Amino acid sequence: MTRRMLLTMLMVFALVVAACSSSDEADDQTTTTAEGATTTTSGGDTGNTTTTVDPGLPIDAPERTLVVAATGTPSGFDGDIFGPNMQNAVVNLNEPLVDYELAGTQVNGDEVRPRLAESWTVSDDGLIYTMKLREGVLSHLGNELTADDVVWSYEKSESQGRTGRFIANVGNVESVEATGTHEVQFTLSAPSPIFIRAITVYTPSIYDSTELQNHATDDDPYATEWLKSNFAGFGPYYVDQFTPGQQVIFKANPNYWDGVPFYTTIVYQAIPEAANRVALLGAGEVDYIEAPSLQQLVDLSNDSSINVQSVPGNLQSRLLTNANFEPYDDPLVRQALIYALDTESLVNTAFQGIGEPAKSPVPPSFPCYTDEHWPYTYDVAKAQELLAEAGFPDGIDLTLTYSDTRPFDEPLAVQAQAQWAAAGINVTLEKIPNDEMSARVATGTRDVPFFAFFEQSIVLDPGYLFFLTSLPNGAGNRNDYNNPELTALVEQANSTLDADERCELLSEAQRIHVEDAGWTVSILAGGHFVSAPDVTGWVWFPDNQVRWSLLGRDG
Repeated sequence: MTRRMLLTMLMVFALVVAACSSSDEADDQTTTTAEGATTTTSGGDTGNTTTTVDPGLPIDAPERTLVVAATGTPSGFDGDIFGPNMQNAVVNLNEPLVDYELAGTQVNGDEVRPRLAESWTVSDDGLIYTMKLREGVLSHLGNELTADDVVWSYEKSESQGRTGRFIANVGNVESVEATGTHEVQFTLSAPSPIFIRAITVYTPSIYDSTELQNHATDDDPYATEWLKSNFAGFGPYYVDQFTPGQQVIFKANPNYWDGVPFYTTIVYQAIPEAANRVALLGAGEVDYIEAPSLQQLVDLSNDSSINVQSVPGNLQSRLLTNANFEPYDDPLVRQALIYALDTESLVNTAFQGIGEPAKSPVPPSFPCYTDEHWPYTYDVAKAQELLAEAGFPDGIDLTLTYSDTRPFDEPLAVQAQAQWAAAGINVTLEKIPNDEMSARVATGTRDVPFFAFFEQSIVLDPGYLFFLTSLPNGAGNRNDYNNPELTALVEQANSTLDADERCELLSEAQRIHVEDAGWTVSILAGGHFVSAPDVTGWVWFPDNQVRWSLLGRDG
């Protein structure tokens, strides 16, 4: 079957499904960057590399349809209700106020660029951000963006009390107010170097509140039921047809402020089996695939008909100890576990040579990263010495719990188990279901003593990462790590606007975290894009989702 035939069949199928389914700036303010340096931030050159319309290629040309072999269809399109494949879609439906600058195949975490907000000013005390919205920005329904949409969207997230509220809280957002038709004012409870990066996240999404209020009810004032199968915002795409469990057809927003993207139709197909996704890509029937296994990445990297692109990324595959349980309350035991691991060998075996060992809780792609505090090497004798000092001269018996939350969890557990045996660390492996693992390491439970679990910080900021993973109430603090000294440093850093001073504080936080050894190992598993060779324009973002509007096609 040719690709043109496939596209024709897909579009016919989609049509059949559709037929069957039923003001002025404040005084004494300066325009500043996220780092607090005085500069000009304007909306003239957005730095966007979106591939726009080729005048010689019709908008409905087959070449302008992107077919995605996805793991499944989205659970819904509300950014505040997490579920499978939700992020994959919402990042392409929503348009943020600001976003990261693009730098080749990945974003630059040190710089942000204007999007819906064309410029902004910051008060001298760092507490008030006044954002000037672009005028004439339209949703696909033709409704114009105003400050009321931004306020309504933040009220929605606050009301739901989920991810959007967490993002607002970590940026110290106290209130959001419309101060003009195209001007919105964010008031912070304390200065925040995180705020400007935090609002790059897909939630709180900026909705077309005019449309959503048409679907609101007394019991559902923010139209969350409607968002289960629809979306109305100001981003490059909208939901055209949705068949849960089968596919979604997304269409380009004809009114998109930054120009109609090259791909005007996205066919997002549910192909649950990884082997089937790879087979479809090899046959030329899809343009890119989601979630290839590590072995598939290796195999496809050697296939000249497939394009594999990779960056170090921010996805951390980790083995964690919970110090609330014996013997993990002893730092000597925790450190012995690290010395007894050959992390380079783990990368080559468990990760098929893909990825790199981390030497800090902060990934290298983040500002303020340092590996200068990492003391650990592969040293079995040192591990045995530490165990003896901790009262285990004859070795120790432990249980490591893991699941299939990520494809590398099991091989990591198996290979680590084999290495630890050489130091007299006898580890029994316990595999539990994914949903049980997620529930047991969630805030309020955290009852797994020693386990494998991934993490990723979708805000490229080390203070945010520590807030998420290493402060007592952090949603990603899976092992209930708690060091009051580190907490105080992070809280101070997260209200410090001077970049150099902040990095000094966060360097000390990294030192403490490394010495505490709560993360036995962290492997940066990388960000990967596997596509047909003619698909161009991929850029890695910290949420590890593909931006369709940046993609194009050679030839």
